Amino acid sequence: MKKLLSALVAVVVLGACEKKIDISLDDATEQTVVESLLRAGDTAVSIRISKTANYFNAAAPKTVSGAGVQFTDAAGLVHVAVEKEPGLYVAEGITSTVDGNYSLQIDENGKITNGNSYMPKPIAIDSVSYEFLDGGDFFDDTYLMSFHYQDPPNESNFYRILITKNDTLEESIILSSDKFSDGQYTDETLFLDNVQLGDYIEFEMWSISEDLHNYYSTLVDALNVGGVAPGNPLTNLEGDAQLGYFGTYSYTGITDTVGGGK
Repeated sequence: MKKLLSALVAVVVLGACEKKIDISLDDATEQTVVESLLRAGDTAVSIRISKTANYFNAAAPKTVSGAGVQFTDAAGLVHVAVEKEPGLYVAEGITSTVDGNYSLQIDENGKITNGNSYMPKPIAIDSVSYEFLDGGDFFDDTYLMSFHYQDPPNESNFYRILITKNDTLEESIILSSDKFSDGQYTDETLFLDNVQLGDYIEFEMWSISEDLHNYYSTLVDALNVGGVAPGNPLTNLEGDAQLGYFGTYSYTGITDTVGGGK
């Protein structure tokens, strides 16, 4: 059995290696950034394209208009994305099923960017439990929250975990994988600050591809470097735009009220 304790200020990373795109993030270097994420069951996908001089700058990026964007769904159907607002393109009428492959192509004034993503099958969460934690002189008393699931054997699985407490989404990127727990019954135990009796907790576990897992983990690494110049997050994009991501995911969720009998 695998037990994992993850603080919300940290990220759990058990990913594999992938090539790193060496692009300067100098303030004077303008780069194209692509952001697109497809959820299982959705019939439309958004693709946001922007230009930014510094990928981690808090200033609003410049949008990219007039690009040609095509999305190919798991059924092999090609959909032309329509620009709904500057820099935001939407492909509609798509088929988004698990265990399928998806692709994205962007033509920005003759500069081509391609992305491919596999959507894994979801993994069912079967239960939730909690345990009181006395913070003593270090932090407020709280409850450790855990959810439990059976990891499928003989395959690599990668997860992103989202937590909502009393309708407020916790703003952290929490990742896990079965690198050391393939085929095991797994407890994911997470520390949330100041969880009290009666709090309403929702866990959502995304099943994601290895390349999306690597993107998230290296993004967190880059954002946590302090005053050091960050490296580039790993990307599954190929061609002109090599900042950002194109990803797909399936998901399962479970809710619990702390002290609700579990």
